[in-house]
Amino acid sequence: MKLLLIILVFGITKLHAQPDMPKAKNGMITYENVVEMEGMPKGLLYANAKYWFSNYYKSPRVIQADSAMEGVIHAKSMFSIFKEPGSTTKAGVINYTLHLIMIEGKYKYSISNLRHTDKTEKIGSGGKLERIEPLCTYKEMKEEQWNLIKEAADKGVRKIINDLYLGMSLRD
Repeated sequence: MKLLLIILVFGITKLHAQPDMPKAKNGMITYENVVEMEGMPKGLLYANAKYWFSNYYKSPRVIQADSAMEGVIHAKSMFSIFKEPGSTTKAGVINYTLHLIMIEGKYKYSISNLRHTDKTEKIGSGGKLERIEPLCTYKEMKEEQWNLIKEAADKGVRKIINDLYLGMSLRD
């Protein structure tokens, strides 16, 4: 009977487990992959990347360093997240770094250093997304909210990756 009750309680309760975010060997959340772009020269991949950055981001200052010769671009940026899916109430921003390396026929992206900050002081700043408990503690931000922030960050990063792929695929 107790087992049945436990199953019912967990079956009805909406659980918000922490999303399974990719981690590098150093334990940092890192989204990285090598993407094959058959037949595309390094110069075209670099030009596509620069074009994508100029269209995707409002400010050209997101690029911290780049070299056409080496085929690398290092950038820092952020995106807004919201309290709940579909909500217009901001829950802060996710800061991140994006590194691109381009060689003949492929590019590698790496998105890391994900950190939540909330300058509105409505929910507190969670800090690095690797943290189990937010930097501001669960007194200021509920566990469910911290997990929703991580889910929103995961969706935001995956959108960047998809948009980057589309931008890098241009053949002209």
